[in-house]
Amino acid sequence: MKHVADLSDSEITLFWFTIRLSWSVILCATLTIFLFQSNQNFYPEGIFRFVPMSFSLPVWMKVLASIIINGCGVVYVLNRNMKLVVTVLAVLSFFVVSYHEANGIYARATILTAICIGQAIAFYQNERNYPNSVAYKAINYSVQMIAAGYVLAGISKIYESGLGWFLDVEGFCLQIMKNFYFLYADTGNSEYLNYAQSIYNIFSNYPWVPAAMLFAALLLELFCFVVVYMPKLTVWWGIGLLLMHLGIAVLMGIGISVIAFPMVIFFINPVYYIIRGIKKLSECNVV
Repeated sequence: MKHVADLSDSEITLFWFTIRLSWSVILCATLTIFLFQSNQNFYPEGIFRFVPMSFSLPVWMKVLASIIINGCGVVYVLNRNMKLVVTVLAVLSFFVVSYHEANGIYARATILTAICIGQAIAFYQNERNYPNSVAYKAINYSVQMIAAGYVLAGISKIYESGLGWFLDVEGFCLQIMKNFYFLYADTGNSEYLNYAQSIYNIFSNYPWVPAAMLFAALLLELFCFVVVYMPKLTVWWGIGLLLMHLGIAVLMGIGISVIAFPMVIFFINPVYYIIRGIKKLSECNVV
């Protein structure tokens, strides 16, 4: 799989379009959901640590904000007024994510704002050489923001639990049981309990399996910065991170983290490869 820097002009045009399309859908959908999920600023986070706001946003204001967000998303896909659009999205995402987390729902979604800021920097830096050089920078800065998020996640694990974090198999098994017991409490479905017990039994009998998986996940996070210096590894590193997120969802019953969605877009960009595959199939059929 080619890295974006190795693509031809026509290929990078398609690559950048699919990035814009995918990112716009994820960003706008997430921010809109966050807006209507949030009701009260109980636990000040982000901007609300400095700007007190204890009241709930009225519905009309949420509707207006969602219209602006989604309108900017459409303009972003169309590749128009990018400096202004990305700046507006960065400001609104900062506000919406802060407002959402101030409700006590810690979705770890600040990466959305970081990516918008990274792209804004790219457009303010290099407008004259648009489109290819700016497209490359916007993608590259987004990758750097995401990589930084994963590296910080790895560092926090070591900082909080020490270098032997991945060896705490008992604690890992306990976390699995806790998560599935919560799912049972929410749904009343006893299958969650049976599933959790099955995983617990396997991991207890073969502790090297979860230890190896945790060690691999820790390496993927800690050394994610490698993709910045060796960009040709980006797609493969993204596949590794995607498998990590899927493993967490399946084995631990934890929903896929927000950072996984932009990671898939900017590291792997599956929509681009799907469109390329369809084009190649159509060409083969014509021949």
